[in-house]
Amino acid sequence: MNNLGLYLYSIEDMSQAPTFLAGFSMPTSVHMRIKYVGPTDDIAHGPQPQMEAHQTLWTSDPEHRILFFITYHAAFAISTKVFFNLDPFKETLDKIPWEQWGPPNTRAFNPKFSVGAGGNRVFQAAPVVGATADDSSAVTEYGSHMMDFSPLAVQRRQGQGRVVKEPSTIVVGDELITTCLPYVEVLSDGKYSADAHDVVKIWVDRCDIYVPTSSSAMN
Repeated sequence: MNNLGLYLYSIEDMSQAPTFLAGFSMPTSVHMRIKYVGPTDDIAHGPQPQMEAHQTLWTSDPEHRILFFITYHAAFAISTKVFFNLDPFKETLDKIPWEQWGPPNTRAFNPKFSVGAGGNRVFQAAPVVGATADDSSAVTEYGSHMMDFSPLAVQRRQGQGRVVKEPSTIVVGDELITTCLPYVEVLSDGKYSADAHDVVKIWVDRCDIYVPTSSSAMN
């Protein structure tokens, strides 16, 4: 990544210098000043299991991962599937225009609160509107908003959340950025007594989500 876009290199032969494969332009209004890049390991599981010692082992599928990063203007979740099929862009590999590759392979949004990513999932703290205590007095609470970009989740949803396939548009500077990478949206039932603005960061590992808050929210 640099301030112009994304650049794809092959490092298959570690004894040689990386081989340039393609450049992917970002929207003209997005200056690539990166604030956060999500982890890229343990991202997705392929649809085909492997059998070993009578156990089913799911193997990571590099074509169905999410490259997630936040700039000073917007957040982007990009399907890595686009990086594995460059044939449609063979005429413009040096600098593939955003309009050719970006919208169907990306979901962009303006994060209002702290965001974290793990696997194919993006989590964001979300305020609970109209939260009340037992005595009906107003209280400040937040919950978790999840976007699951796994192709299997989109296909098999299994009754959880809602599938979002409609395009969405954000405004960055004077530019409208429309993207339409499908995902499953899930709002957690859990509620936490704090302001969503007080969530310092969201960290995600394989099994847990860590949500530290500012000292003012913890007191």
